[in-house]
Amino acid sequence: MRLSILMACYMQEKYVSEAIDSILSCGFDFKDTEMILWDDFSTDSTYNILLDYQRRYPELIRAMRSPRNLGVADCAAEMVKAASGRYILLFDHDDVMLPFDISGVLDFLDANLDYTASYGRKLLFNDRNGLEGASLGGPYHDFLLLLHPPINNNALIIRRETALAVGNFKSTDAGRASGAADIFMWIRLRLAGKLHFDPTPRLLHRIHPRQVTSRNNQSKVYVDDYRFFLNYTAGIYPELYHNLSTGTGLNLSADQIAPALILLGGMVRNSNNPKDVDRYLFYAKQLAPDDFSVDQQICEFAFRIGRYEDAFRRYVNLFVKYEGDYERLNTLAGMKKTYEQLKLPTDDIDCGANLVSRRYFSLSPEHAAVVAGLRKYDA
Repeated sequence: MRLSILMACYMQEKYVSEAIDSILSCGFDFKDTEMILWDDFSTDSTYNILLDYQRRYPELIRAMRSPRNLGVADCAAEMVKAASGRYILLFDHDDVMLPFDISGVLDFLDANLDYTASYGRKLLFNDRNGLEGASLGGPYHDFLLLLHPPINNNALIIRRETALAVGNFKSTDAGRASGAADIFMWIRLRLAGKLHFDPTPRLLHRIHPRQVTSRNNQSKVYVDDYRFFLNYTAGIYPELYHNLSTGTGLNLSADQIAPALILLGGMVRNSNNPKDVDRYLFYAKQLAPDDFSVDQQICEFAFRIGRYEDAFRRYVNLFVKYEGDYERLNTLAGMKKTYEQLKLPTDDIDCGANLVSRRYFSLSPEHAAVVAGLRKYDA
């Protein structure tokens, strides 16, 4: 079997049918595909809804259930073990899939064995206001993996054999409670191969009070888990980490550049010493002189330590250097907050951001049709 679509479901009787229907109507040919709908011991009617879909689509859908509530990480791991596909596509129980070229992504992974996974963008929306004019997911940069990972777990397509080889969705002690097992998986997938970014929006991500990311203590994730992620990666490259920490032996081979950038991003995130952060950013700039994520963090660092005129100059240079809509939106956001600190008017920046934003968030006719057909729920 080529593809297994995996959806973990818990206490989502309100939204789960819309999520499943969006997959079934996304335009994909489901030949050589299975869909596993896994209820994590819900006490509402979620599992009965899944059983109804299994009855209606017996050739495609398998409804399964945990014997007890397992939580995010263990539930994902069980689904991966139960899957039969060469690839797995993960999808959340409360989101809406947009039509995207699933077959094309699978063909890309077939032809590029050095890539372990492919992810895209998700557009944020809520039941009351619709689209929020924001998205998550951006171009992949090694420097961001332990700093601000741009990867979306939802509609992420992974080689199943690689997911199993790197340990499946096992989590850290902190991650088990926080839901950070997805980030831990991204790290291990990247250390096993490359990650592919598809700029196409793949889904609508629903913002509502009952979602997992709203319930969990995210500050604990940022403090505890990201320190673990850095230590985990440093344990794989101890000599490289030592050299980066001490500033010795920085003549790196070509195959050391990617792990060095990953480590440096984690070191920036986990350091409270401005002198060390400045040094880590300098190293990253030498290794990746034309990397937007590195240049952006240099701007952010200047802003954080109050060098607003320096940040202003750097953001202007950033805007000129990188012409992509994603890069320009992020640059304009940095420019605006710098202008505000310098007591400068931001009208031109707001105008420019609106122009770029309209282009970046423009919908294809197929995506616009999905948005127009969203069900209306009481807030």
